[in-house]
Amino acid sequence: MMRDSTWPVKLNRFMRDRHHVPFSWGSNDCVLFAADGIKAITGKDLAEKFRGKYRSLSGALKILKAEGGTLAGLADDRLERIPVTLAQRGDLVLHKQQGPFDGALGLVYLGGVQAAFVGEEGIKLIPLNSCSAAWRV
Repeated sequence: MMRDSTWPVKLNRFMRDRHHVPFSWGSNDCVLFAADGIKAITGKDLAEKFRGKYRSLSGALKILKAEGGTLAGLADDRLERIPVTLAQRGDLVLHKQQGPFDGALGLVYLGGVQAAFVGEEGIKLIPLNSCSAAWRV
């Protein structure tokens, strides 16, 4: 996957525009947040197949089951997995957390040491070293 030559500016703009956009199933959940960020910097929509096809937790679970069952598997089917220690700004990461999924997807952002995830009130930053998996974008 190739990043646009102006990807750093586009990633900054994406993060600025999403800074206060709250979590919402089917429009700004972790999968679509990450896919939208990747689309901003590469032009490729990794969520095209299921975008607009769910609006609830149960709908998201059905889509995920059809796509292999885990967020990590969803990412593995689309991107090259790398060690978290090699993840750089704009790469995809998985943060393990409680819930119906195997974690949450986000993007490496600030200085390559923090990752951005969508939360109830907008973007929340988490230390990159607390992420459990990463994929090169």
